[in-house]
Amino acid sequence: MDENTLAQSLFGKRLGRPGLLLALCMVCAFPAHSGSAEKKRERLDLFGDPFPAGAVARLGTIRFRHPGEIASIAFSPDGKLIASASDEAVCYWDAASGRRIRCFRQDGFRFQAVAFSIEGNVLTVGCGGLGAPILLWDARTGKEIRRLKEAHTSGSSSALRSLQTAIC
Repeated sequence: MDENTLAQSLFGKRLGRPGLLLALCMVCAFPAHSGSAEKKRERLDLFGDPFPAGAVARLGTIRFRHPGEIASIAFSPDGKLIASASDEAVCYWDAASGRRIRCFRQDGFRFQAVAFSIEGNVLTVGCGGLGAPILLWDARTGKEIRRLKEAHTSGSSSALRSLQTAIC
């Protein structure tokens, strides 16, 4: 099929060279739409993390970005997880990749220390301030198992671990 035959089949008449060039530009500029809603491809950085809307590049990484200033960290007994605490949240991280797995927040608490139990199934969270509780959480779900009201420790992970061993 030559150029004029293609143009004639598309537009119903024979076009000169300028018309043919214009038709070719229009076909290339406005591709046919398939009719189905196409999902936009999510742009990813070098680590496989998505860019924010409108961003084309990232300096650095979003790995190990904790909300607030970190006060304490603890490795799980198997070394696969890291728990970190700040005034705002307690977060779990994949130790190998640095990806955040989940973050827990509770209004009214300033988190200051974290410690895993020896088995790794309980996370003890020390809260700051006078009369602040020590929270015992299920390490997998983050659900509160027990609350020690008005407990006060030095806020260190070792103090939490010894307290946890005595209680559990």
